[in-house]
Amino acid sequence: MKDLAAMAPVDESISAIEARCRRAGLDIGNAEAREKHMRDMRAPWHGCAAGRAMALIEERERERADLWAAIQHIRMAWSNYARACGLPPRSAQCLRILLPVGAVQADAASPAPDMRTDDERRDDAQRAWRQAELLVGRYGRATAGITLRCVLDDTPCENATAMVLALQNVSDYLRGAR
Repeated sequence: MKDLAAMAPVDESISAIEARCRRAGLDIGNAEAREKHMRDMRAPWHGCAAGRAMALIEERERERADLWAAIQHIRMAWSNYARACGLPPRSAQCLRILLPVGAVQADAASPAPDMRTDDERRDDAQRAWRQAELLVGRYGRATAGITLRCVLDDTPCENATAMVLALQNVSDYLRGAR
């Protein structure tokens, strides 16, 4: 019987990342290509349709990170708006799993407790969602529809270029807000 301590630790995410590579049609047969593709597929945006479509259009890592932040911003704005309006939650795959995980512990770097009233929270959520809709809709209804369906419902992207244009608009807004 093998000693458990002597066995090398197994990375549980490798099979999921290999599946992402196969789904994308990437060759992971030789070691050099495998390492490159596995490293690229570890990025969080390869886990949803919007992220995969964005990654096909945008190759620069910094831009991908900014567009991923825009995708998360839209999801967070919708989630807060839906909660404030009492709407039923969307599927777990689309929102709860794909949203960034909140902090579990509090320390000096943690944000202060939210002391707003329910009405203030609702108004802020509605304002943020309206702003997100305006930013996404800058290039027209069709672009907004494609983007929101792909980002919120995780449907295959019909026009990745149009979606990236809308996401760049949200990203520019977020960059200016920082």
